[in-house]
This record gives sequence, C-alpha cells and structure tokens, in this order.
Amino acid sequence: MRKMFSTTLVILSFLSVSFAQGETAKFRYMIEQNPPYNFKEKNKIQGIAVDLLIELGKKTSQPVTIEDVELLPWPRAYKTVQNTPGTCLFSMGMTEERKNNFKWVGPIFELSIGLIADKKKKIKVSSIDDLKTLRVGTIRSGAPEQLLIKAGIPADALERVTQPEQNIKKLAFDRLDLLAFNTDSTRYTMLQLGMDPNNYEAVYILKTIKLYYAFNKETADSVIIELNQALDKLKSTDSQGNSVYNNIVSSYLGTPSTH
Repeated sequence: MRKMFSTTLVILSFLSVSFAQGETAKFRYMIEQNPPYNFKEKNKIQGIAVDLLIELGKKTSQPVTIEDVELLPWPRAYKTVQNTPGTCLFSMGMTEERKNNFKWVGPIFELSIGLIADKKKKIKVSSIDDLKTLRVGTIRSGAPEQLLIKAGIPADALERVTQPEQNIKKLAFDRLDLLAFNTDSTRYTMLQLGMDPNNYEAVYILKTIKLYYAFNKETADSVIIELNQALDKLKSTDSQGNSVYNNIVSSYLGTPSTH
C-alpha cells in the first residue's frame, strides 16, 4: 500500500511539472450548463466557448477534442480547477476576487445582464426607480434578480419563475414589461422558441462581465500566451468584417458579435 501511494505521488508530481513546463499534454476542460456559451443539449456538448476552444486546439500545440470537455456542477468544477494541474473551467467571469487564483485566456465574450423589453412598447429606463411601476420578471435566486434586490427592489415586487422560458413567453404575451436576464441567453432562447429576438431590446444594463477560460494556476505561461495569441487571430476580421470568431457567434445568436 505504501509503495502504491508513493507511485501515485510520483505520477501526480510528473503531471504537475509537465503542465507547468508547458509540454504538450491533454488538458481536462470543464463546463457548466450556461447557454449559449457552454451547455449540453440532446447529449451533445456545444456552445460558443466550446466551438471556439476546438478551433484554438487546431491553431496551437494544445490538442483538444469535444471528448476532452465534460459537464459538471459548478462547485465541483471550480474546486477541481483550483486544485488540479492540467485543468480548465469555462466560461468564467474574471472578478477581482478570482483574478490571481487562475491563469486566463480571453476574453471569450462580454456577458451583459440587462432589462429586456418589447421594442414596440418603447419603454425607457434611466434608473432602478423607474421599475416601481413596471412588471419585471426574474429567475428565482438568479444573478439578475439578486442585482435588483440589492438595488432596492423588493423580491415580492418581482414576477419570479424557475425557468427563463417561462418569463420569455410572458414577455411575448405582454404579461411582463421587462425581463431581467443575460441578454445573449435571452436571444438564444428566443431563437430556440421560434421568436424573433430583433423585436426586443435591452433598455437598461445592470452589469457586464467578461468571460474567460480559467486555467489552473500551475499552467505554464507559454501555454497561456500561445492560446491568447491564437484567440486574437480567430477574432481578427477580413476586409468584409468576417472572422472565425464572428462566424461561431452568429451560428448561435444569428448576428455577428459586437464584443
């Protein structure tokens, strides 16, 4: 037993050194359910960040296939990427609290949490106080709802549901004035529901968060630099404004990205 334990320690030490030195090796990539960036649907892992990662694997010395990506609960994945060399969790928002705990590739995207309305209603929101006379839908305990409550909107003044599709449908049937949600997730879900997202607009932005690939802190700087340089190239546009990045975003959101 003692010999087996010693052998395991040697293997783990080798893996740690390997990733720290930047040798070509397979990373373990982890995601949570967060469409349109990364999610699993019909037993297929997909999303903007997933497709982009596959393209990065083609352009760098870090090979990656869809089989290298697994869906896990966020708490478990977050703990793993903190403690295990050779791991990456995405898409993760870079906050001041997290900034020095990981090595970052990105940004992949800039997530906007906003108040979304039907364009034809011409709703104007200049401050949170304007919401007092409006019907605002939220996802129970979600980040947008928490932002509104923190800003002074009582929870019992909100129309709270458990699934975003419920409030998106209520917005379409004029049973809500505003939906508080991630603007890109709203657009993606509307497309899946057969709605035209161009009939809706974000009338107020509550918060923006840049999303990244977060690698374990032991990852070699050379790996991070190579991946970031490759990402910049995938984002670069030709004379017609096309790029690999924009094409991926368009395949999920229907329009070229402005991020």
